[in-house]
Amino acid sequence: MAEYIFVIYSCQKNLDHAKQMYDFYFSNSETMNDLQMKVLILYGDTTISSDFMLIENKYLVLNVEDSYECLNLKTLKLAKAVYTLYPSIIGCFKCDDDVIINMNSLIYFVKTFNINNKFDYAGHVCVAKESESNNLHLNNKNIPTIANIKTPMSLYCGGPLY
Repeated sequence: MAEYIFVIYSCQKNLDHAKQMYDFYFSNSETMNDLQMKVLILYGDTTISSDFMLIENKYLVLNVEDSYECLNLKTLKLAKAVYTLYPSIIGCFKCDDDVIINMNSLIYFVKTFNINNKFDYAGHVCVAKESESNNLHLNNKNIPTIANIKTPMSLYCGGPLY
């Protein structure tokens, strides 16, 4: 049974690249079993009839637009799907389909993780300072417009792997 889920974020047009990453980094079933890690390739497809579906025990397809603009919704739906499919996991890793994974660091992290030292997030935290005039790009019928908005200070996750 998997204790960790590792998700490669991709899109339908980049599935070949994501599959190459999957094969290169995660094809050693002995290592994956030792780490108790399940690896999935994620993409969106609004034509599926359910919230998500698992294909070939490798592809997690979410009922969400497969676009950059919908990444936040894709992440939310990923969390819901992972919680439904694997309710007893310890953690979930996420990486983009265009990164080089430091497998030694990943293995070290999993092997030295102490369940008693709980934390919610192990990635890179970004800080956005409060601003009176941040620009928000709005798309209206594919015509980009810009509006100035006031945004509060916030923390968010960032980077290609978290």
